[in-house]
Amino acid sequence: MLFEYKPGAFSNQPGFAPYTFARNAIAYEYTASGMLQQVAANVLRELHYWNGVRTTLIEPASTNWLLQSQALGTTWAPQTLTATNNVATAPDGTSTATSLVPTAVSGTSHQVSQAVTITAGEYVAFSCFLKANTYSGGRLQLVGASGNMVWWFDLAAGTVSLLSATTYTASGQVIVSLANGWYWIGCWGKTATDTSIGDYVTVYDTGPHAQSGTAFTGNGTSGLFAWGAQLERWGTAPAVAPPPTSYMPTGASTFSRPADNLTNRWLFQGMPLWLYAKFVDLGWSVSGNYNTGFQLEGGASGSACGRDLFLGSLGAAPGGHYGGWNTRTFPGGLENFVVFNTAVPYGATVELFSRLLASPGNPGGSIFELTRSQNGAITDGPTQSVGDGRFPLEDFADGTGGSTASLFITGGGNVLGPVGLVSLKIGADPLFKSTLALAAVA
Repeated sequence: MLFEYKPGAFSNQPGFAPYTFARNAIAYEYTASGMLQQVAANVLRELHYWNGVRTTLIEPASTNWLLQSQALGTTWAPQTLTATNNVATAPDGTSTATSLVPTAVSGTSHQVSQAVTITAGEYVAFSCFLKANTYSGGRLQLVGASGNMVWWFDLAAGTVSLLSATTYTASGQVIVSLANGWYWIGCWGKTATDTSIGDYVTVYDTGPHAQSGTAFTGNGTSGLFAWGAQLERWGTAPAVAPPPTSYMPTGASTFSRPADNLTNRWLFQGMPLWLYAKFVDLGWSVSGNYNTGFQLEGGASGSACGRDLFLGSLGAAPGGHYGGWNTRTFPGGLENFVVFNTAVPYGATVELFSRLLASPGNPGGSIFELTRSQNGAITDGPTQSVGDGRFPLEDFADGTGGSTASLFITGGGNVLGPVGLVSLKIGADPLFKSTLALAAVA
């Protein structure tokens, strides 16, 4: 094996330069105990846990467009409900959670809301941290003049479901159990013609009543705790609706988190190679459009000997993953890639394995193979494409010993994530015998 990365440790062959990482803003991750932990700017989030598995959280750039994300008693508009800031311990351990207590009036609209200006036809993702405070039901709603999407949740059962979508297109929902009774709920979909939407957190006394819309009268003390409300706008270009990403705190203004970008020098000469990545897919398979996340890039753009070997996400409907290679040796370049055009569920553990080999009977040729597994079972491949890019007879370097050859994890202008990276490995394959199963245990 030539290279291995696991959360918290690079295991490189001698001669590798230190990696570089950039994300010029704070960010958040989930600890092993289910707490939310802030991570400083330009520090990898290598302690992000998903179902007990340690991962490195890597995400694209995003913005939280909801103001006062923690203080839902400020800026937010209450309706037959009292919102009080800073009354309970939040998911990050601070005393900043807001209580949402329905008033003693019978109704189905005990809620807080905030309007956000959008572009017609945008893809949006709404998320919030919620905890039962005697009451355990509620709804998250995105409401415009011409349409809406409504999800109902039951914190006693730990569930969230789509209730209805009118004109808008709802795409998905997820609920994550955290420490101390907190849950993170995310919902996402596509709007229609509206240029403004209301983001609603609605309280019900029970989950079944949230589903049925049964009116109830508050007792003046019971309700829900809420914190970390977030709306992300993904524009109108995606072919598939992306889910929400990790929390971004706001006050009187919005907050933007840059993309995570990790780069490591690549100093080996060209050879038959395999590339293996294992990760928790937190929406990458439906995010972006042919976004390359793992990439060996040889030489600067336009270099005569440039070589790329890559794995990426397939943003075209219905989503999925792809892998391939390209060369800039010939005028106009040459590219071959394999596509698995099936999206994976949010939170699925995915393995992508690719090989780039010499082509039998064609001294100047090459074969690229790709295999994918989901939750431990191979679901796609192995499959292959054939080209004449002359790899591996030319190297990944630019002719000067590899001075510009690099391994990018999201970098190079591409996008990885959101994923929880479990392992990334690169190995030599001189006998052309490597497989996904062998790479997983290498």
